[in-house]
Amino acid sequence: MYYTTLIASLLFTSLSLASPIVQRAKPTGGPASAKITIYTAYTCTSSTTVPPTDGSAGASNTVTIAEATCAIISIPFGSAITAALTATPKTGAPGCFIQIHTQSGCGLTLNNEYHGFPFDGTVVGSKVGCVTPPVIGYGAVEITCG
Repeated sequence: MYYTTLIASLLFTSLSLASPIVQRAKPTGGPASAKITIYTAYTCTSSTTVPPTDGSAGASNTVTIAEATCAIISIPFGSAITAALTATPKTGAPGCFIQIHTQSGCGLTLNNEYHGFPFDGTVVGSKVGCVTPPVIGYGAVEITCG
């Protein structure tokens, strides 16, 4: 009985002196941001095609937005979008997307259809190649990471 109490006491003491469990580090950095360019009269032939900048792709509208910020911008049917990350997301984010919304707002409603296009990485300079939004015009864009 004495040895059992002694062993239990030693075990408790050694466990209480052991270093605490290392907590997982909290994410740092972020929010991500991206420069998005919309070409109003260009249809992408592939994701690696770069729209011409000589005016033949229509007017180009550029917006730089931070993650989880909604930008109200017209994305006409038959347009093209390109984007590049200008700031990285929080550490541990597996990926980022451009999300475009059919209405002039980024809220999720039954009438606000949205589509997403992935960046090819999470470092500054990662790109969304040339994408053409499907079927209709859109009215808002946002960056989401996670």
